Amino acid sequence: MNKMKNKEDEFKKYLEETKNIEANADEQVLKFIFDFVNLQGTPESAEAIYKQFESGYCYYFAVILQAAFNRGTVCWHRNYSHIVWKDYNEVAYDVGGVFYDYNKGDLLPVEESLGELLTDFKHNGEEVKIENTEFVDWAKHYGMTPVYAITDIYKRFASNHKIGYNATIVNTVLDYWGSHKNELGLFYAGKKHNSSEYEEMISMDVF
Repeated sequence: MNKMKNKEDEFKKYLEETKNIEANADEQVLKFIFDFVNLQGTPESAEAIYKQFESGYCYYFAVILQAAFNRGTVCWHRNYSHIVWKDYNEVAYDVGGVFYDYNKGDLLPVEESLGELLTDFKHNGEEVKIENTEFVDWAKHYGMTPVYAITDIYKRFASNHKIGYNATIVNTVLDYWGSHKNELGLFYAGKKHNSSEYEEMISMDVF
Protein backbone atom coordinates (compact mmCIF):
# COMPACT_ATOMS: atom_id res chain seq x y z
CA MET A 1 0.00 0.00 0.00
CA ASN A 2 2.82 2.39 0.90
CA LYS A 3 4.52 1.76 -2.44
CA MET A 4 1.29 2.50 -4.31
CA LYS A 5 0.76 5.68 -2.27
CA ASN A 6 4.34 6.77 -2.96
CA LYS A 7 3.85 6.22 -6.71
CA GLU A 8 0.64 8.24 -6.63
CA ASP A 9 2.42 11.07 -4.85
CA GLU A 10 5.33 10.91 -7.28
CA PHE A 11 2.97 11.13 -10.24
CA LYS A 12 1.07 14.07 -8.73
CA LYS A 13 4.37 15.91 -8.30
CA TYR A 14 5.44 14.99 -11.85
CA LEU A 15 2.09 16.13 -13.24
CA GLU A 16 2.16 19.42 -11.34
CA GLU A 17 5.73 20.21 -12.43
CA THR A 18 4.87 19.43 -16.06
CA LYS A 19 1.64 21.43 -16.04
CA ASN A 20 3.47 24.44 -14.62
CA ILE A 21 5.58 24.45 -17.78
CA GLU A 22 3.04 23.16 -20.33
CA ALA A 23 -0.55 23.75 -19.24
CA ASN A 24 -1.95 21.87 -22.24
CA ALA A 25 -0.15 18.62 -21.43
CA ASP A 26 -2.56 15.69 -21.30
CA GLU A 27 -2.82 13.99 -17.89
CA GLN A 28 -3.63 10.57 -19.35
CA VAL A 29 -0.63 10.70 -21.66
CA LEU A 30 1.65 11.73 -18.82
CA LYS A 31 0.27 8.94 -16.61
CA PHE A 32 0.92 6.40 -19.38
CA ILE A 33 4.54 7.59 -19.76
CA PHE A 34 5.10 7.71 -15.99
CA ASP A 35 3.77 4.17 -15.50
CA PHE A 36 5.70 2.85 -18.52
CA VAL A 37 9.01 4.18 -17.27
CA ASN A 38 8.49 3.34 -13.59
CA LEU A 39 6.73 -0.05 -13.89
CA GLN A 40 9.66 -2.06 -12.51
CA GLY A 41 9.81 0.12 -9.42
CA THR A 42 13.49 0.99 -9.17
CA PRO A 43 15.42 4.10 -10.21
CA GLU A 44 17.89 1.90 -12.08
CA SER A 45 15.22 0.25 -14.21
CA ALA A 46 13.54 3.59 -14.91
CA GLU A 47 16.87 5.02 -16.06
CA ALA A 48 17.52 2.00 -18.26
CA ILE A 49 14.11 2.32 -19.94
CA TYR A 50 14.60 6.05 -20.41
CA LYS A 51 18.00 5.57 -22.05
CA GLN A 52 16.71 2.78 -24.29
CA PHE A 53 13.94 4.90 -25.78
CA GLU A 54 15.73 8.23 -25.69
CA SER A 55 18.90 7.10 -27.44
CA GLY A 56 18.23 5.08 -30.54
CA TYR A 57 14.72 3.68 -30.10
CA CYS A 58 12.81 6.97 -29.93
CA TYR A 59 10.82 6.02 -33.04
CA TYR A 60 9.30 3.03 -31.29
CA PHE A 61 8.22 5.00 -28.23
CA ALA A 62 6.51 7.57 -30.46
CA VAL A 63 4.70 4.72 -32.24
CA ILE A 64 3.65 3.26 -28.87
CA LEU A 65 2.09 6.59 -27.85
CA GLN A 66 0.29 6.94 -31.16
CA ALA A 67 -1.10 3.41 -30.84
CA ALA A 68 -2.07 3.87 -27.19
CA PHE A 69 -4.12 7.03 -27.81
CA ASN A 70 -5.10 6.45 -31.42
CA ARG A 71 -4.38 10.00 -32.49
CA GLY A 72 -1.59 12.45 -33.15
CA THR A 73 1.42 12.31 -35.45
CA VAL A 74 4.82 10.65 -35.20
CA CYS A 75 7.29 13.43 -36.01
CA TRP A 76 10.99 13.86 -36.69
CA HIS A 77 12.85 16.83 -35.21
CA ARG A 78 14.72 18.25 -38.17
CA ASN A 79 17.58 19.69 -36.08
CA TYR A 80 18.13 16.97 -33.48
CA SER A 81 17.38 13.82 -35.51
CA HIS A 82 15.01 12.76 -32.72
CA ILE A 83 11.53 11.27 -33.15
CA VAL A 84 8.59 12.26 -30.93
CA TRP A 85 4.81 11.95 -30.87
CA LYS A 86 2.85 15.17 -31.38
CA ASP A 87 -0.69 15.24 -30.00
CA TYR A 88 -3.64 16.91 -31.72
CA ASN A 89 -3.12 20.08 -29.62
CA GLU A 90 0.51 20.44 -30.80
CA VAL A 91 2.04 19.24 -27.50
CA ALA A 92 4.87 16.79 -28.20
CA TYR A 93 6.00 13.85 -26.05
CA ASP A 94 8.82 11.35 -25.82
CA VAL A 95 9.88 8.92 -23.10
CA GLY A 96 10.86 11.86 -20.88
CA GLY A 97 7.33 13.27 -20.93
CA VAL A 98 6.53 16.55 -22.66
CA PHE A 99 9.16 17.39 -25.27
CA TYR A 100 9.70 21.15 -25.16
CA ASP A 101 12.80 21.75 -27.23
CA TYR A 102 11.44 22.74 -30.62
CA ASN A 103 10.23 25.74 -32.56
CA LYS A 104 7.44 26.02 -35.08
CA GLY A 105 8.37 24.04 -38.18
CA ASP A 106 10.94 21.82 -36.43
CA LEU A 107 8.68 18.77 -36.09
CA LEU A 108 7.91 17.13 -39.43
CA PRO A 109 5.72 14.05 -40.08
CA VAL A 110 8.16 11.18 -40.02
CA GLU A 111 7.17 9.25 -43.13
CA GLU A 112 7.07 12.27 -45.42
CA SER A 113 10.23 13.91 -44.11
CA LEU A 114 12.60 11.00 -43.48
CA GLY A 115 11.51 8.78 -46.35
CA GLU A 116 14.01 5.95 -46.69
CA LEU A 117 16.09 7.28 -43.78
CA LEU A 118 13.40 6.02 -41.40
CA THR A 119 15.01 2.60 -41.84
CA ASP A 120 17.95 3.88 -39.79
CA PHE A 121 15.65 4.41 -36.77
CA LYS A 122 14.13 0.93 -36.92
CA HIS A 123 17.26 -1.06 -35.94
CA ASN A 124 15.97 -4.13 -37.75
CA GLY A 125 19.13 -5.08 -39.62
CA GLU A 126 18.13 -3.39 -42.86
CA GLU A 127 20.43 -0.78 -44.36
CA VAL A 128 19.43 2.56 -45.80
CA LYS A 129 20.04 2.50 -49.53
CA ILE A 130 21.06 5.77 -51.17
CA GLU A 131 20.72 5.26 -54.91
CA ASN A 132 22.99 8.16 -55.90
CA THR A 133 26.32 6.32 -56.13
CA GLU A 134 28.25 9.53 -56.80
CA PHE A 135 27.03 10.95 -53.47
CA VAL A 136 27.83 7.68 -51.68
CA ASP A 137 31.41 7.77 -53.00
CA TRP A 138 31.70 11.48 -52.13
CA ALA A 139 30.58 10.86 -48.54
CA LYS A 140 33.01 7.98 -48.10
CA HIS A 141 35.83 10.13 -49.48
CA TYR A 142 35.27 12.54 -46.60
CA GLY A 143 35.07 9.81 -44.00
CA MET A 144 31.29 9.71 -43.61
CA THR A 145 28.62 7.11 -44.08
CA PRO A 146 26.01 8.25 -46.59
CA VAL A 147 23.36 8.40 -43.83
CA TYR A 148 25.57 10.58 -41.63
CA ALA A 149 26.39 12.83 -44.58
CA ILE A 150 22.70 13.25 -45.44
CA THR A 151 21.69 14.18 -41.89
CA ASP A 152 24.71 16.40 -41.24
CA ILE A 153 24.33 18.37 -44.47
CA TYR A 154 20.63 18.79 -43.79
CA LYS A 155 21.17 19.99 -40.23
CA ARG A 156 24.03 22.37 -41.06
CA PHE A 157 23.05 23.76 -44.44
CA ALA A 158 19.99 22.42 -46.22
CA SER A 159 17.08 22.51 -43.73
CA ASN A 160 15.61 25.58 -45.44
CA HIS A 161 16.39 24.44 -48.97
CA LYS A 162 13.09 24.00 -50.81
CA ILE A 163 12.73 21.76 -53.85
CA GLY A 164 9.05 20.94 -53.79
CA TYR A 165 6.06 20.01 -51.68
CA ASN A 166 6.69 17.18 -49.18
CA ALA A 167 10.22 16.44 -50.42
CA THR A 168 12.08 13.97 -48.19
CA ILE A 169 15.33 15.08 -46.60
CA VAL A 170 17.23 12.68 -48.86
CA ASN A 171 15.91 14.37 -51.99
CA THR A 172 16.41 17.82 -50.44
CA VAL A 173 20.01 17.14 -49.49
CA LEU A 174 20.92 15.49 -52.79
CA ASP A 175 19.53 18.49 -54.66
CA TYR A 176 21.42 20.89 -52.37
CA TRP A 177 24.61 18.83 -52.66
CA GLY A 178 24.35 18.83 -56.43
CA SER A 179 24.52 22.62 -56.57
CA HIS A 180 26.99 23.14 -53.67
CA LYS A 181 29.32 20.19 -54.16
CA ASN A 182 32.55 22.20 -54.29
CA GLU A 183 31.77 24.31 -51.22
CA LEU A 184 30.67 21.28 -49.23
CA GLY A 185 33.82 19.44 -50.29
CA LEU A 186 35.95 22.27 -48.88
CA PHE A 187 33.96 22.24 -45.64
CA TYR A 188 34.16 18.50 -45.06
CA ALA A 189 37.81 18.34 -46.13
CA GLY A 190 38.56 20.76 -43.30
CA LYS A 191 36.42 18.79 -40.89
CA LYS A 192 38.05 15.51 -41.87
CA HIS A 193 41.50 16.92 -41.11
CA ASN A 194 40.41 18.74 -37.94
CA SER A 195 41.15 22.10 -39.45
CA SER A 196 40.28 25.01 -37.15
CA GLU A 197 39.17 26.95 -40.20
CA TYR A 198 36.32 24.69 -41.32
CA GLU A 199 33.90 25.93 -38.62
CA GLU A 200 34.38 29.47 -39.89
CA MET A 201 32.88 28.45 -43.23
CA ILE A 202 29.48 27.99 -41.60
CA SER A 203 29.11 31.75 -41.29
CA MET A 204 30.63 32.53 -44.70
CA ASP A 205 28.31 33.40 -47.55
CA VAL A 206 29.44 30.50 -49.73
CA PHE A 207 26.45 28.21 -49.20
